[in-house]
Amino acid sequence: MSAVLLALSLISGGYEMLFLMIGFREYVTWRIAIIWLSLVIITMSLGEVASNLWPQVPLAYFWIIPIVCVTTFMSSRLLYTQWILMLPVAIFLNALKRLVGAIMGVIAKAVAQSASPMLLRQAIGLHSTADINLFLASIMMLPVIIILGMLAHRWLVQVSAADFLQRARVNISDYLLVILFFAIYIIAYVFAMEWSVNAQTYMAIAAIVTFGIIGSYLISNKNSHLNDAQLLLQVSNYNELLSHHNRDLHLFKHDYENILLSMSAFIQNNDMAGLKRYFTTEVMCLPE
Repeated sequence: MSAVLLALSLISGGYEMLFLMIGFREYVTWRIAIIWLSLVIITMSLGEVASNLWPQVPLAYFWIIPIVCVTTFMSSRLLYTQWILMLPVAIFLNALKRLVGAIMGVIAKAVAQSASPMLLRQAIGLHSTADINLFLASIMMLPVIIILGMLAHRWLVQVSAADFLQRARVNISDYLLVILFFAIYIIAYVFAMEWSVNAQTYMAIAAIVTFGIIGSYLISNKNSHLNDAQLLLQVSNYNELLSHHNRDLHLFKHDYENILLSMSAFIQNNDMAGLKRYFTTEVMCLPE
């Protein structure tokens, strides 16, 4: 039974991976999938071990920071983009997972008519006090995450999110903003992960709203910069094309004037044979 519970706890750590793989499934390869899954299993296993060895250390250090880093790194490799653009996404998905888990935990607790506080530390070490409702909630999360990922896929395709993330460029201020809020997120969950799953719902909602706003700001800001850059590029290309046309027009005018002068000379000299020959060979470019 303990092995089953451990497996379920490891599965819940891969929900961010599952969401992104469904959302960007056109970019997923077997190599990325295997490496990503392996890193998630290793990360969650080490988190389980570390939580038992150092129970005084806040759970956020073992259960949030590593999995967010793995999600950020692998998603940036998946989409060939910069990691700083994927860090807010990874944090947002981590908060979303905890919100869905908290809601499922409330439902599981109501169905089982349990009075358990459903503390996360009850799942650490898988002792006899482990709360089965926590793992029931993890199972109930799976179809919800799959459905959300499928809905997200349609929207991501419509807005060409992958293309935007690949073309976007970041500034120093973007690094500072994202890293600052990541630190705030970790500090908040240092305390929140010691609360009951029910109480974590409010923290998850606050985190989703916060990082939703940050993500929207980065997207709109970068999209604006991209539009400006595209507009400047289009203007530059248009100016270059116009300059090319003006140069061609000037050359044509010069050649046209030369042709008229030459024909005028033949007419003034009443040299019809020469005019005919010139018109045939030089103007019409035909053999004599």
